Amino acid sequence: MKNLLLLSLVGILSACASDYERRWDQYAHIKNINDPKVRLSLLEKMKVEYCQKNFSDDACATVMTNIAAIEIFKTQQYDLAIQNAQIALQYKVNEWNKYYSTGYTHGHPDPRQKMSYDCDGFWNTHSSFDDNEKKNIPSTLPMIYYLALKGAKDPKAKDNLNMAYLCELDYTYEPLKEEQLLQDYMMNSMQMQDTTNQIYVKRFINEIYKPIQQSKNKFYKRTEGGTAKKMVLYENALIYAKKIGLPKIYQDYLNYNIYLNSSVY
Repeated sequence: MKNLLLLSLVGILSACASDYERRWDQYAHIKNINDPKVRLSLLEKMKVEYCQKNFSDDACATVMTNIAAIEIFKTQQYDLAIQNAQIALQYKVNEWNKYYSTGYTHGHPDPRQKMSYDCDGFWNTHSSFDDNEKKNIPSTLPMIYYLALKGAKDPKAKDNLNMAYLCELDYTYEPLKEEQLLQDYMMNSMQMQDTTNQIYVKRFINEIYKPIQQSKNKFYKRTEGGTAKKMVLYENALIYAKKIGLPKIYQDYLNYNIYLNSSVY
């Protein structure tokens, strides 16, 4: 019986591995095609396979995100990009709900982890773009959605601005790119003509984000106890954010980083 169970498990794992390899072979082929319409056609076929045949939510979200990204950056079909990004976002919600409801052996995942699911990094956004194209492609799904809304001049862009930039900053590790993102964040906030949000963005960047980054740079030079120190930084920043009345989205961002630097992570 044990041998049969082992053989069954090996078979399942082999099937999963082969599916994973085949999927990324498909993306490797797509990223080498110049014609965006052909890329979209191939991705549409993958969408049928991975979104309608009971594959993982992440597999479907990846396809939908790449379709939306091509529609933004290659064909400028912003309305279609909005629809596809919304579907991708819903699949990420589904993935989180399954993950959270299932839980771990020792209890449920920490709800602060949800931001990593909401942001969902370059695993999704970069699959069907070559290395040169990736330089101009956002790393996160919320930024893809925001840019689709912005391109379509949809008023919902205003409501998605903060999430888009907080996610993108969280996935950015290059100082020059980070500085450009901060400048773009401020500029786009000003374009929204929302004075209150401009104040929030400016205060978050100047009074919380930049001081944290400056302090973290010192910790990288002295790694001993760095994680615990970073957690304290974010804890103090959260206290300050609440004190000055920054919206919940900023508090969620800080709570997520507290979790990342805590002993439970």
